[in-house]
Amino acid sequence: MSYDQERSRIYFTLSEDVAKLLEEEAEESGISPDKLLEDIITRAATFDIPLSKIDMVESPLPEFFSILECLSEQDIKEIARNEAERNFDRILSLFSGNHDDFGSVIEKFYERFSKYSGWFTFRYAITGRKGLRLSFEHTYGIKWSIFLSEYNQVVLDKFCSKSNLQTLDNEVIFDVVLNQD
Repeated sequence: MSYDQERSRIYFTLSEDVAKLLEEEAEESGISPDKLLEDIITRAATFDIPLSKIDMVESPLPEFFSILECLSEQDIKEIARNEAERNFDRILSLFSGNHDDFGSVIEKFYERFSKYSGWFTFRYAITGRKGLRLSFEHTYGIKWSIFLSEYNQVVLDKFCSKSNLQTLDNEVIFDVVLNQD
């Protein structure tokens, strides 16, 4: 789907150091400084700022995955389940998602996390009248797959009458049938 968004011209004053950093990064990335700044502001407004409203600890990914490697499969599942039960609804609300609409969960949660978190690449396909295939690809190994599968099973149980799960080293796949409305 392609459409033109309305554009607004807004002027900002930046320090010379910040302007230079933006220009250098834009040149390295092969995009205009305007596009780079828009991407940064979009990420901040749609992802970083909403998530700052909950207590989060940021950690370099290698450090986080080192901790994960020290945990048993059962511990990982328990942590994932607890986090999904405690935080999913709140995170979805922060992203202005609708708790009763799975399309909103896909758009406001899965696609946004896929785009900005670096945790996984999310894809989905319609497999029937009420069926979907959800895929969470990553490069972090089986323990991260275990976490993703358990976390998302809790989420999907709210919307799906049936789900089949495949937990692979670097991908988690759910084949689901949505609840009848």
